[in-house]
Amino acid sequence: MFADNFTNTDVKNNILTYPLDHKQQTENRLIDSIYDAAIDPQKYDELLLLWEDEFFVTPTRETSQQVDGAIENHIRRAHKILSLTNPQQNEPPRIEQLVDADPLPTLILSRDQIVTLANQVAQNLFGVKIGKKLPHNAFSADDILKIKHYLTHLNKHKSDRVLAIIQPQNEEGQATYLFALSKIDDVNSRRSLLQISVVNTVWNETVGKTIQTTFALTDAEIDLAKRYVAGEKLADIAFAKGRSINTVKTQSKSLFRKTKLKSQSELIRLFSALQQFAQQENNGRNNALHLEEPVGLNSSYQHFIGRAYINRMNGRKLYYETYGDPDGEPVLYLHGVISGTKFTHEIMDLFRAQKIKLIAPHRAGFGKSDPHFEQREEGFVEDVRAVLVAEQVDKFKVVGQFAGAYYAFILGAALPERILKMRLINSHAPIESKNQLSKIMGRPLRTLVYTARYIPQLLPFLLSNMDVQVRKNGGRYSMNKYYRESAFDYELCQDAEIGEVVIDGFLSCYAQGNKFVTQQVKNLYQKDWSHLIADCPVPIELYHSTKDISVPLWVMQDLAKKHHQLKLTIVEGGQLILYKYPKTILADL
Repeated sequence: MFADNFTNTDVKNNILTYPLDHKQQTENRLIDSIYDAAIDPQKYDELLLLWEDEFFVTPTRETSQQVDGAIENHIRRAHKILSLTNPQQNEPPRIEQLVDADPLPTLILSRDQIVTLANQVAQNLFGVKIGKKLPHNAFSADDILKIKHYLTHLNKHKSDRVLAIIQPQNEEGQATYLFALSKIDDVNSRRSLLQISVVNTVWNETVGKTIQTTFALTDAEIDLAKRYVAGEKLADIAFAKGRSINTVKTQSKSLFRKTKLKSQSELIRLFSALQQFAQQENNGRNNALHLEEPVGLNSSYQHFIGRAYINRMNGRKLYYETYGDPDGEPVLYLHGVISGTKFTHEIMDLFRAQKIKLIAPHRAGFGKSDPHFEQREEGFVEDVRAVLVAEQVDKFKVVGQFAGAYYAFILGAALPERILKMRLINSHAPIESKNQLSKIMGRPLRTLVYTARYIPQLLPFLLSNMDVQVRKNGGRYSMNKYYRESAFDYELCQDAEIGEVVIDGFLSCYAQGNKFVTQQVKNLYQKDWSHLIADCPVPIELYHSTKDISVPLWVMQDLAKKHHQLKLTIVEGGQLILYKYPKTILADL
């Protein structure tokens, strides 16, 4: 009898206390993981797993869920620790990020001629290795002397100014790229370094008129100057103008005599200096257009037309890039949250072949564009209007990727009479059900979306941790982690050029801390924006993949059935189908 009573009591106690103990143990593991991830970003994956186990429930209705007050307090404390131990969130991007994201050959030298940084394009072009001395055969003997001279006298020069122009030759003795030498200051290492990068200049009519008036140049001579600034060689100019080389040589002598210059390099330096001065003079004038990084000259990057910025209200700068044919049909490109405004050579060639001028603005807070003081959808539309005015565009088409679709729908409702059509690639869609959310493939994105939707008060901690992940571990680490559950996308990312393009998106979205990502996540996931699709009367072509990691195909199929203006084309693959099938995705744009 005693034994029976003991056994029953023991079993009863275990039944009553085990669930409580197990719940407490789970919560303790989560709390430990929250602090671990705040101190060591490498433990973020473990946090996501425990986070999902703790918070992901199946609600009876689409409402916010309650979180244990003690756990929420721990998360707030951990977020404060994360902020204190990683105070660089609002600092500008590091030099490493800028070099890695540049589509043109760029390398950085220390005073002892050691290559401290070089993007993949520069490594391939010059045969240089990071941490090694600059090879003597990378440039001519005269150019090497120039490089050594400016390395020796770096302290005497101002930063971010063109010090000299050099033009290396290939094995056949032909001139290739034009390169600029400039001084940059690395605030992290507190060193002055020498940057060697492709000269970026396009003709600015205002500067051109100044040069023509100042030096009394004829129309033929100013046309010749324009071609020299564009990096054209003597033989190419003669062929384009239908003149003999001797005739062009005679005109060139007159041009250089009047300007008191000796070479094409000096002419480019003069033009660049006047262009920089013009930018400084215009600084502060709202909507004034500044050409910051125009065309990559004489290179395989010839279809990158340039980068410019516009001064907006309250001193904000709005940046954008242009690609393709300078005189082509205008197409506005809307990037996603982690998809940037850079493209592969193949895609840039397609823009040119289709006679398209692609205009790719950085949304406020993304990349180099300053954030809005008040994040408003109207502010995005106003920024687009400013870009269209600067580029003298009336009617245009739209291409959007991923979260860029959300802004495409906003634009379609605001400017329906000006948009001819839209093409949206693996478009995001409004979250209308818990089932839709559960089908998101990658745990990082699924956790982020769920938290934004149902427990938004915990979102800042996750986003801050992701920000630290990108800044501490780099874009490649973040890219591989993001796409590791999609074999299609992960394999594409291992291609050097595609990988650089994708990495640029990761670096650009966190370039100014996590404020941009926070706002994007709120727009996309904290509210139902189905009405934006209904309010957009523009014809829309959807290209959606069978295995997109963000939006299941069936969601887009349902949307296409609901809205008559949507036409769906299904493409086999994952999220990055644009880079796998660019000819298909961009056909007949």
